[in-house]
Amino acid sequence: MEPETNNSERQSTSSEPIISHSQQLARDAKKRRILKRIIILVIIVLVAVAYYYSKHPLQITSPNSTQTINEEPVNEIAQEASVSLTAAGIMPATVRVSPGGTVTWTNGDQANHSLVFTGNEDLNSDTLKPKDTYSATFDTAGEYHYHDSANPAYSGIIIVQ
Repeated sequence: MEPETNNSERQSTSSEPIISHSQQLARDAKKRRILKRIIILVIIVLVAVAYYYSKHPLQITSPNSTQTINEEPVNEIAQEASVSLTAAGIMPATVRVSPGGTVTWTNGDQANHSLVFTGNEDLNSDTLKPKDTYSATFDTAGEYHYHDSANPAYSGIIIVQ
């Protein structure tokens, strides 16, 4: 003889309610709409990032070199040279001047910057606020390496010859 079972015991123990086929289709359609919106949002973000970097190219520096990829060409040897400090870095990163030549840096960024020279601390600049300039004269031939204290990855070289 089989034991009697209660109807409540026969029902599923699942916590999900039983839904009709049309309800399942509606739920699936809603999931597809949400997924489409997410995909569209991702595409918009990718286009915005691509546009931004097309207007603000990355300046990449090799860890073992002070030569910068995609930098402006090294200028000819001159008595005076100009360098811009920007959110994208130091441009041009390498300049050449003759002995006695002067280099002038202009802060073209909205943030403060200051220059730190390796082994030539007397050349270090004070803090340059936006649009401030700093000039230094290089009397002795050689290479003068420096970086931006706000972002040490931004570096440059003054070649005096």
